[in-house]
Amino acid sequence: MNNIIFDHLCNFFLSVTYTLIIVSLNVFLIMYICKYIHEYLMEHNSLIVPDLGRFTIIDKPPEVQEGTVFPSVKTVALDCENAYDDHVLTGYLATKENITTEQAAGIIRKFYKQFFLLAFGRILEFEKFGKFLLNETKDIVFIPVSNFFDKDLFKA
Repeated sequence: MNNIIFDHLCNFFLSVTYTLIIVSLNVFLIMYICKYIHEYLMEHNSLIVPDLGRFTIIDKPPEVQEGTVFPSVKTVALDCENAYDDHVLTGYLATKENITTEQAAGIIRKFYKQFFLLAFGRILEFEKFGKFLLNETKDIVFIPVSNFFDKDLFKA
């Protein structure tokens, strides 16, 4: 009897461990692709992520208010209507990782699938972008970071 309970507990813990590893790998994949999305956006100000939408950087110029200088601020907007694949992200990832465009396209497809699996019913927060969630109708809700500073202004 004790061996049966022990076997069930072992199977349960292996299942939980396997699930945690898969979730961790999925989160890693999302963070990995988000790094390249952020990098590309900082260089080009706009990028379409296939099936997700077009990210665009919106610049707010520096301001002076009551003698205080506020640096320029960048924020990110997401237009989900423009979600076609223009192959820019695929080419960028392939170049950066020194892989084929087919491999890069497969990674991006996997990113999209994992993004939606993890986002449904949860908030996914990425410090350089904002927060994502899928509502009940599976529409993407995006809350951008509001204080994304232009680091180039502060370089010596």
